[in-house]
Amino acid sequence: MPKDPTWIDQHNQTMRFLSILADVWGQIYLFHPALVRRPQLRWDEVLLRAIPAVERAQSLPDLVTVLNSLLFQPLRDPSSFATLSPVRPATPATGLRRVHEGWNEHGRPYIYRQTWQPIADACDPHVIKLYPEGLCVQIHTALAWPEDEPPPPLAFAPPGVEHTMPLSRATRLLGLFKTYSVLAALFPLTSEQAGDGPHQVPPLLATWLPLIAEASDQASFYHHMNALAATLHDGHATAWHPDLHAGAAPPEQAAEPQLPFPVPEAVRHLRKLGPDLAYMNPFAIPDRQTLREAFALLTGIRGLILDLRGYPRCHFPQELIRCLCRETVVSPCYAIPRVFHPERQYRQWRHIQYTVTPDCAYPLFAEPVVALIDVTTQSAAEDVAMYLRNAARAVFVGAATPGCHGNAAYIDLPDGGWFSFTGMRVTWPDGTPFQGIGLAPDVAVDAGATGHDNILAAGVEVLTRLVREQHGCTQ
Repeated sequence: MPKDPTWIDQHNQTMRFLSILADVWGQIYLFHPALVRRPQLRWDEVLLRAIPAVERAQSLPDLVTVLNSLLFQPLRDPSSFATLSPVRPATPATGLRRVHEGWNEHGRPYIYRQTWQPIADACDPHVIKLYPEGLCVQIHTALAWPEDEPPPPLAFAPPGVEHTMPLSRATRLLGLFKTYSVLAALFPLTSEQAGDGPHQVPPLLATWLPLIAEASDQASFYHHMNALAATLHDGHATAWHPDLHAGAAPPEQAAEPQLPFPVPEAVRHLRKLGPDLAYMNPFAIPDRQTLREAFALLTGIRGLILDLRGYPRCHFPQELIRCLCRETVVSPCYAIPRVFHPERQYRQWRHIQYTVTPDCAYPLFAEPVVALIDVTTQSAAEDVAMYLRNAARAVFVGAATPGCHGNAAYIDLPDGGWFSFTGMRVTWPDGTPFQGIGLAPDVAVDAGATGHDNILAAGVEVLTRLVREQHGCTQ
């Protein structure tokens, strides 16, 4: 039977009110100083209490009452409130404000961080948001603090399984609202920042709120969250939970032969391909010292294959470059969003680029190098590939990489899972976009599904030719 029009109007109003709640809760979460001064607020739990109250609201005055009593009252800040009346211009203020350099939820050491920033000039210390329904929200973002004292420490709510919540309708919406808030403020791959590519934060709430609200179980919730992640066109974007996505047990490794003499660790990461060619997977090498030792063993080798396929857990691009050339090489350009206000016009960027200078303490391998790449060459593996391309130090063989580069950032979901996304922009040194485009091979190879490693075979063929050309001989 068709639904009653009155029910439809009420349902649509509830969805609009929940969208407003998500926006207000998220802006307080990201920008109000109380959230990193009083972690005992338990801001997730505040939202869980507010969701059913907002769903019961019958009118805008009801919504204002809920926002003020359940969101703003716990802040103990009379300068933050919701109202249906015009808001007077704010008095300029000085002090400190929260700044996000990328997304870091718990303050653990990482490339992304939260900091305090002095408000140098007297400015409006509020976020003021006027919604189409006539609701006005004001959020105070300045912490009064003496100029001659160091900033106070940031206090974060501790992570851990002890805060895992059962997955109910309200906790599903909490997961969506939190993801929406962080992506809206800090997702770096928007179309205005990444050329005309597909990257943009979609209208998350309008599209996904009804689906997440009605998800029948945990699997359905993560299905919808992963469908949301796919719309970002970001290789790091995924929703994951250990109960649903635990990987298969790794195959048992064959026992290494017992030799009557010790085998150096570096030897385990090299393989000879004929009399004067060698193969190395640099991502299997556990530390910088072993990398140096592996290159020191290449005496007499005339050509090297570097296998850059796969998603590495560790990599040492600068050390690798120092073992391959004696020229100065620049890294890719990394740009981390720097955000202290929800409006995109205030977004700034922290730019990072490294310069690798020659170091004679490293063994030098000056012979031809072939780098194997394909669609699995992602993230840190692409970082190594970009260094090699910048150094003009390898011929790339295989298939194009996906352009999934940039340290991942993680949003904790309430049931113990998480949502990840790329937290920074990465470009070539001249500013050419990389993400979503990737690196094209110099020699393209159709890997096929034959069970035979066509890319490695083609790499050996290309390397053999390069060695012949360099040494002016045939083999």
